Amino acid sequence: MTGSLLDRILALLKGGGAAPWLLVMLGAAGVAVGLAAVGLSRRREGAPVGLAALAVAVVIGALSVAGETGARARVDAAITVVDPAYAGELRAAGYAEAHTVAELGVLAALVPLAGGLFASDRLPVLIGSR
Repeated sequence: MTGSLLDRILALLKGGGAAPWLLVMLGAAGVAVGLAAVGLSRRREGAPVGLAALAVAVVIGALSVAGETGARARVDAAITVVDPAYAGELRAAGYAEAHTVAELGVLAALVPLAGGLFASDRLPVLIGSR
């Protein structure tokens, strides 16, 4: 699959079913939580919000890995019924498209991850140590 990352993500959102949209929605929620974590980072409330932002980033990452793994499995299953002369080329194209799910997940997890890490310096305050 060729084209810019944005083109590939838009194509994935058009024809990829519900999973890419779930990543986008979680990413949008993650942006809100990540920005809230940054905004609250100097207050005691920033630490739990930072943990929530990190949790959202982890969930997004796990879903994107699961999505890519599932897409690769579907590509491998589809390759079994194709003329072996074309299998390598089709597998490469299918894997490239499957990898777009992981790229979308990385982009969706960036802000919550950064916000959670930024607010994590307040974690000792949350657990009562300094």
